[in-house]
Amino acid sequence: MVEIAWLPSFETGLPEIDNDHRKLVNSIRHIEVALKGGDFKKCATLFADFMQQAKDHFKREEAFLISIDFPRLESHRSAHQRLLDMADKTLATVSEDLDRDEATKCLEETIYFLLEDVIRADSDFKSYAQEHGLI
Repeated sequence: MVEIAWLPSFETGLPEIDNDHRKLVNSIRHIEVALKGGDFKKCATLFADFMQQAKDHFKREEAFLISIDFPRLESHRSAHQRLLDMADKTLATVSEDLDRDEATKCLEETIYFLLEDVIRADSDFKSYAQEHGLI
């Protein structure tokens, strides 16, 4: 199983976005604890909570991107939507009775989800904002 920890490289320099990211990492840790404890129903509940946090985060992040006139906003929005679509499929899976392998897959997909947003997508707007003196 993959474990996740907050790394300084995840920082965007935007307190609200970074706080969201830390909360998402913390949510993943809670999912991991439930999984390790064999509480698969709790894993599903926590995953649903994680998804709501991610949706709220994406709204805040996209509002920031609009405010800085980010030129690749639509591409970033599309990336968010792809991640949400993938996560919705995962949520449908974890809402069923899970075994350990399925629950582990759920956690790994959740980690991938977060890292895809934080490392790939957000590094793009972070670079743009830094180049334009916005952060």
